[in-house]
Formats: sequence, structure tokens, C-alpha cells
Amino acid sequence: MATNKDTQVANPIIRLFAEFVVNVMNEFLSQFQRDHYVSVSSAAYIATNYAGECVIFRAIHVDGDAACALLGSLRDILQELTSGITGARSLFDPPAGDSLNSDELMWVQMQIEEFVERHSGKKIGMPFGVQFELGGDVVMPIQGRFCERPLRQTVTEQVEGVAWPDGFSEQSNRIQLIRVDAAGYLERGPLVFQANDASLIRVACEGNFRRRFCRFTGIKTRDSAGKNEFLQLTSLELCNEDSVNSTLFQDFDNAGGT
Repeated sequence: MATNKDTQVANPIIRLFAEFVVNVMNEFLSQFQRDHYVSVSSAAYIATNYAGECVIFRAIHVDGDAACALLGSLRDILQELTSGITGARSLFDPPAGDSLNSDELMWVQMQIEEFVERHSGKKIGMPFGVQFELGGDVVMPIQGRFCERPLRQTVTEQVEGVAWPDGFSEQSNRIQLIRVDAAGYLERGPLVFQANDASLIRVACEGNFRRRFCRFTGIKTRDSAGKNEFLQLTSLELCNEDSVNSTLFQDFDNAGGT
């Protein structure tokens, strides 16, 4: 399946790709071909090419009662995986097969997306090629870099409230605030804001030193999947109302604040 010269025997990308292919194929068989016992594995081999050079390659083995009948589907999966993780399709690629139905193709695409998510933009230091038949004429190259994960749509919203200035870092321009909830109690988890304005850090320092709560506004940005969140502080000022500070500090002291 995948070949390279003996100077690149330790190519970790070939092994990574082969393990990915084997895992996807076995999972495919488990989900879509449960009536048959078919297993997929890979092994490394060393051969000599026409120039007398030693070449190492990994072959995909398909064994089981319906191995021959399922070769078309597995071949199409290999083609989808090969082109999908690099985003490169060429006029010289073998024609796409029709062995996979729409549900199966959608499932394969999900496996590609998970691979790209884990290895987004990773450099392929030692390129190699993929052949669908041993000694076949068509070789699909895997080179350059793996696909970059697509940019997710971001969602922004304004956040504001009263909080205790729990800490700050001048080096990283971050301020940590413990927010006061609607019932007037301190929330358990702190909010960590990026504060590019040095005056905001000074306010946080003063509030912490003088034991005064602060009113803040900021912008929360997260991707559409909700996996990544970023907080940007836009304003911070000390609470001037003594009643606000005294009431909140009673709760703060009971919670063990200092």
C-alpha cells in the first residue's frame, strides 16, 4: 500500500496512516457488515526495486469468509481516506467507485474529520505513495501537510456583572474574576479574561488590595461547536456603593475568601 526508500524506514507517518486505515476498515466492517467475519490488518515488508534499492512498504491484508466480496468497498474506503486527509485529488487518481452507499460514505467522512481534527496541518516530513493494487500503475501521493481543520463559525456575546478581582498576571495580561450570581452568591469557578489594556489590571490590583468588588463588561467568543471559549475584558471599575461591597463581602468571607 505505502512505500518509501530504506533511508526512511522509520517513517512514522506511514505507520500512522496504516493504523488509521486498518482501524477505520475494521470499524466499518463491524458496523456495516456484521453478517460476515472479515478482519483487516497491516504488516511491513522490505523489497528491492528495479534500481536495486531497498524499499519498505506496508500492505493491508483482508481475511475472512467474504473478503473478496468486500474488496470493492474497502478499496473505495482507502481511496476516500487517502484523498480526504490531504485534501488533494488529481486527474490521475483512480475513478471513484460506487461500492459505498450514502450512509457509509457519510460515516467515512466522519472518520476523516476526526483524523484531521487530531492531526490538523501536521507536516508530512517523508512523503510516500499509496497503491490500491501491489505493483499497480496508479500511485496516490501523500505529501506536504495533512488538511487543516476547517474554521468554525464563531459566536460572540456580551457579558457583564459584579465580580471579585481574584487575581491577575501582568506578564500574560490576564485577570481572574469570581462572578457574583443573580442570587448574590459567589460562583464557584473563576472567569479568566484577556485584558490588553494595562489600566484594567491596575483596577483589578486596587480592588483586590482594597477589598472592593468590581463591575465588569466583556466579550465572550466561542466556536459553534462550543469547544473553545475566549473572554476579552472591555471595562472594569470598582463598586462605589458601600452597601454592595459590605453585602458581598459577608458572603465572600463566609466562602473563605481573603
